[in-house]
Amino acid sequence: MTAMRPEPASRRSEATTAAVGLAFLSVLLVSCSPLARVRSRLDLPASVGSPDRQKLHVTFAASTAAGPLAAPPPGIEPPEQRLLAEVEVTPAASGFDVELKFRKRSVYVNLTGWYDSNGDGEVNAGDAVGSLGPAPVLATDKGVFSGNLTVTPPIALKPVL
Repeated sequence: MTAMRPEPASRRSEATTAAVGLAFLSVLLVSCSPLARVRSRLDLPASVGSPDRQKLHVTFAASTAAGPLAAPPPGIEPPEQRLLAEVEVTPAASGFDVELKFRKRSVYVNLTGWYDSNGDGEVNAGDAVGSLGPAPVLATDKGVFSGNLTVTPPIALKPVL
């Protein structure tokens, strides 16, 4: 009868090293995929008091082609998009910081913020609306060590009269 020999420790070590190396490589490849980010500060009017994140609605228009890209109208649902983005909203001193993340090397973006003061789902008196304006911003991923964040000028949300 032949007894089974245990696997040498050096083989187990090689297999563990290879598995760790593959895991590291897969994380590195995912982190190297293009990511263009846009950050905008949405400044609320002083009349808003303490901001409620649930009342802030952000819509955006995005395109990989240069050209006119008007700010989208304010709304609860974003307009139909060919380009999807991850949207993060965080409270800021004067309103909210909004960051859009696109899995693209470069993208033209325009956005609109709407603060629905009374929470009725309609743009009406007392609400606040603002956008980047008539021209989009170009967000680019400049490479692994060069950054990928484009910061826009602050957007003042103005009261709807």
